[in-house]
Amino acid sequence: MNTNKAYMLLKSVTTAANRNSNPTAFQDWITEVQNEVKANGQFTKSMAGYLPVSPPPFFWDYKCAKCRFAYQLSLSLSGFKDDGSCQIVSGDIQHNAWCCLWMPPDAYEAFSWPSQLFEGDW
Repeated sequence: MNTNKAYMLLKSVTTAANRNSNPTAFQDWITEVQNEVKANGQFTKSMAGYLPVSPPPFFWDYKCAKCRFAYQLSLSLSGFKDDGSCQIVSGDIQHNAWCCLWMPPDAYEAFSWPSQLFEGDW
């Protein structure tokens, strides 16, 4: 797997954006990331391009709390297990953080952030 941050960011963003039109590529990228973690362990925050907050303006809604790789508890305010962890990035993870490997969960609706902002789920 190419672990260059710019490549991973571009691959994640384009794959997520096209997941409805190309679900096979979406699932293939998820599998590739998971296989990399199985083979070499979790990505460090530096390797994943981790930032403690989601960068504006394009990625405002792409935060760890809404990522398919986050260990989440239903109705948890933090969005994570008690230890604030991620399946693919090591260390303590903040729910408003972001990394190059962010991928939407299955139930995520593209461009749903404006309505979520008005509903208080920001």
